[in-house]
Amino acid sequence: MTDPQKQAAPFEIKIDKEGVWYYNGAEMFRKDILAAFFQNLFRDESGRYYVKMGDDMCYLKVEDTPIVVKSVHDIAEPDAPDSGGKCLGIFLSDSSLEKIDLESLRIGEGNVLYCDLQRGFPARFTRAAYYQIAEKIQFDGKTGYFIPSNGKNYIIKEEIGGE
Repeated sequence: MTDPQKQAAPFEIKIDKEGVWYYNGAEMFRKDILAAFFQNLFRDESGRYYVKMGDDMCYLKVEDTPIVVKSVHDIAEPDAPDSGGKCLGIFLSDSSLEKIDLESLRIGEGNVLYCDLQRGFPARFTRAAYYQIAEKIQFDGKTGYFIPSNGKNYIIKEEIGGE
């Protein structure tokens, strides 16, 4: 018989589509607790997200993605002289900053922009971040929507129907 204390807790923690965490309906705002949850965030084989700390495990109810892109910035990239020493970086809801993977950009349902993160999770762009990156997006009738960078056009794929 399985010990009930070792089983995953039910959906008591929710992350809304804007990246806001809730516990039993109340917004979680303590940065230290959220940082611990982000550090211990995983995804199982079926695509469900959970937090595992020691022997404790809790599946999360995630409306869209567990991490969202809060803003887009030009950041220094001194190791890439052909880029002028800059690249696009994204500031995430887990308070990290990383270089965006331009090849992973895609549009989902409702014209929502997504990318893949270095840790393997997808991330949804907030409206503010979308408007920031939209300034870099170009269009032509042959290619469609793309972002030019380092002499290459990174096409923004369409994934209507979800990720």
